[in-house]
Amino acid sequence: MLSRQLDSINTIIEQAPNMPSFVKTIEMQKGYVDVLHQHCWHQLIFPLQGLLQTEADGALFLVPHTTALFVPAGVIHESVAITDTCFIGVYLNPMYGRDYGAMIKPVT
Repeated sequence: MLSRQLDSINTIIEQAPNMPSFVKTIEMQKGYVDVLHQHCWHQLIFPLQGLLQTEADGALFLVPHTTALFVPAGVIHESVAITDTCFIGVYLNPMYGRDYGAMIKPVT
């Protein structure tokens, strides 16, 4: 299900907790900081353009448009737009599928 840019994904999840997934396109201007936060669903961060730097559990990940980053449900993370960035956030309901643990994983 596609959602509007202005709607918080956590609000969308609260409104439809039994959906298997949501997809959201997010734009961040260079220098924007998406401060520490978490989601109750898994998140796959996939930049279409630009470069993100995401921090979680003391580890830093550079996420260019050629890769993606899997952030398991409940993991507190923060992202910074190194350049103007547009990414797709794929949010996966943990009620569907298996337990992925709490470790962030790059997807190449």
